[in-house]
Amino acid sequence: MPVEGDYRPLYEAGLTTYDAKVFITIVKSGPLSALEASKLSNVPYPKVYQSLKRLMEMGWIRAEEGRPKKYIALSPEVILERYRAMEGNKVKLFEDFVKEEIVPFYEAGGSRERFNVWLVRGRKGVLDASSEVLLEVKNEAKIALPHVSPELIKDSIFTQRLIKHLREASIKVLVEPSLYQLVKEQLPRADVKQRQAMFGGGAISDSGKVIIILPMYSEELVGIVSNHPYVAAIAEKYFEFLWEG
Repeated sequence: MPVEGDYRPLYEAGLTTYDAKVFITIVKSGPLSALEASKLSNVPYPKVYQSLKRLMEMGWIRAEEGRPKKYIALSPEVILERYRAMEGNKVKLFEDFVKEEIVPFYEAGGSRERFNVWLVRGRKGVLDASSEVLLEVKNEAKIALPHVSPELIKDSIFTQRLIKHLREASIKVLVEPSLYQLVKEQLPRADVKQRQAMFGGGAISDSGKVIIILPMYSEELVGIVSNHPYVAAIAEKYFEFLWEG
């Protein structure tokens, strides 16, 4: 039976659409062989092995030896414990990065100006604000797309106005695999890299304005928009950290 439902929390946890379908199918119907998982989840057979490998690396499923090999989900308690550990490691890594790379830069500046910050809520509102940031690009844009529907991205970010504006700009884009083809079609000149489990997203304009998109475990996205140079520096440093990672 095809997998149905809204699994956005799984996307926020770093799973692709295929990963989520395979995982839920194994939870509901496992143990399953790769072929069975492919048929029940409607995930193409060549793609199933990528999802199974990723889910095993995350520690959410395990393989039972045999012919054919069967895959079974671990208990919810184990999955939650491993996810918390993974998220804790990501946050710790980011904290260390900020302390080592951002704090010295901030303290060297000497200034303690008040940050110019705006809070934007809602998926469409956040993506519209991202588009506004990118419309201020002069020569260079950096974009990290959170997991949202392709239709919403096309309606809110990749408008004809914005695509025309960015036509001559140098663009770097970080995107999860399920959105890669869409970005390449909309921005064929862009340098695009695929990343799993990004901690949020955002857009950086060389005009000095940025939006940082925070990951939320609900239907709502929250964005922080700022034109303060220190916020822009933090966003750019973190983007480059992910880009080179």
